[in-house]
Amino acid sequence: MSNFVNNQPVNSTTSFGSKIEAIIKYTNIGFKLVPLDELSRSPILAWSEIYDNPEFWSEKKIKESPNRFHNVATTFGKSKIKDAEGGDLYLHCLDIHSEEVLKRVHGLLKGEWQTKTFVTKTQKDCGHHVYWFEHSSQKSK
Repeated sequence: MSNFVNNQPVNSTTSFGSKIEAIIKYTNIGFKLVPLDELSRSPILAWSEIYDNPEFWSEKKIKESPNRFHNVATTFGKSKIKDAEGGDLYLHCLDIHSEEVLKRVHGLLKGEWQTKTFVTKTQKDCGHHVYWFEHSSQKSK
């Protein structure tokens, strides 16, 4: 599970608009959101329910429970997003949290990854998350 809203409470206005608009847009682009408590430390729902069901959140369900979303994390795996042929896509994340790794990927991070993936900054000075979709849920060997 990964906390990905740039460590800002989603109850504030974001680049996506209001809190609920942001939650709906994140869900619509394939994130499987897990609401976190007010300290952004613990899920307030069992994350496995959301992991196992890519369709867990509907727009209606989000609008009916806005107070659950102090901040959010996401689970990975099968997403509700499909490829052009209707095939399943799986959400993955590269978690960068060391200065050495950041130095090695900085060019990609500020260039190609910024335009072709979803990149967020984390609380750590050198921390970033890079999200993307693949057809496989298999881990690299």
